[in-house]
Amino acid sequence: MKLIYVSPEYSGSVVEGQVYKLLDYYLSKGWFNEIVLLQSYNSYDKFLETKQVLKNHNFQYKLFYSKPWNPFKVFKTKRELSDLLNNEINECDFIVHTRTTIMAFHACYALEYIKKPLNVLADERGAIFYELKYKAKKTNNIIYKIKSWLQYSFFLYCYRTVRLNNIQISTVSFSMKELLVKNKFLGSNISVHPNIASDIFVYNEELRYNTREKLGISKNESLVILSSGEGGLWQNDIETIDILLKQNVKILNLSKKEINKQGVINLFIPHNEMPYYLSAADVAILWRENEVLNNVACPSKFGEFVVMGLYVIHNKTVDIATKYIKENHAGLLVDEADEIRVNNDALYYQLERQRRIESGRKIFSVEEIAKSYYKKYISIYCD
Repeated sequence: MKLIYVSPEYSGSVVEGQVYKLLDYYLSKGWFNEIVLLQSYNSYDKFLETKQVLKNHNFQYKLFYSKPWNPFKVFKTKRELSDLLNNEINECDFIVHTRTTIMAFHACYALEYIKKPLNVLADERGAIFYELKYKAKKTNNIIYKIKSWLQYSFFLYCYRTVRLNNIQISTVSFSMKELLVKNKFLGSNISVHPNIASDIFVYNEELRYNTREKLGISKNESLVILSSGEGGLWQNDIETIDILLKQNVKILNLSKKEINKQGVINLFIPHNEMPYYLSAADVAILWRENEVLNNVACPSKFGEFVVMGLYVIHNKTVDIATKYIKENHAGLLVDEADEIRVNNDALYYQLERQRRIESGRKIFSVEEIAKSYYKKYISIYCD
């Protein structure tokens, strides 16, 4: 069986961790006769950036220009994707895995055009309709609001098409599955696959020692990590800073948004260096707004935290994180920032770190999620 993965434009560590590392794992296991990534880009700069990143991976890939979110570019995307799929598919022994339902819409359009079966699994990774509403609510720009409304209408059309074609859907949480079915965005043929913590996320004692020495953190000091990456509007880790600083712990802020306060170390690092700093840390903060798009999400950072055995402090806004922490005794759940308590002795968090690592890997490791995806591919192919 041939796996064809269709991805929207490269967007940093999320695509690197959720798509490229998954394909790397498949390649290492030899489960497929052939693997090819069809990776879109929307500008020349993005083309160059994507090509540079893909040099670090061994699977086959082809880049194509498209703007899948733009309703006025549907026919161009269809033509580009149809040509690529027509060249890649010689028989019916294939699966097309798409990142996002919007890309599944384009893939279905292209497959019907070249008269191939709709062997498609669509990954619905976020509450896109609520994200549009959220961003529109946060701005007074009328043009932006109109564009958001046009996109919303286009997305509804895409989702309806995917639903009518009875395409199999994968999503990141049971909460998101319930939301999609309840609001009739998609049908009930939805499986759940949390976001992946790739195989580079392995706790390492030597990395811990060397990285803490580099950061100037002593053996017994507790290090708290905040990692909001690109700094999404709904990520509110910064609300916890003053409370943490009062408890005399060291804070490592891995974000493009610097926090200029004494006691905070600011770094923005490439995705492949994250395991160094997660090994060095003891506690991680996951702090989000209480919005629907967070409630149903599965932040990729959360999976990375738990497979590295970090003690996670969370404000009960992400359902999958709240449930996991409670059931696995993997951290502290609070309602307000002033309820946060951190033990100043790093040894306190190290004692049960291995237990937390083993619990996390059972749910969020690339090994477990890749196996689950593979079973889904087989069921789609056999149908």
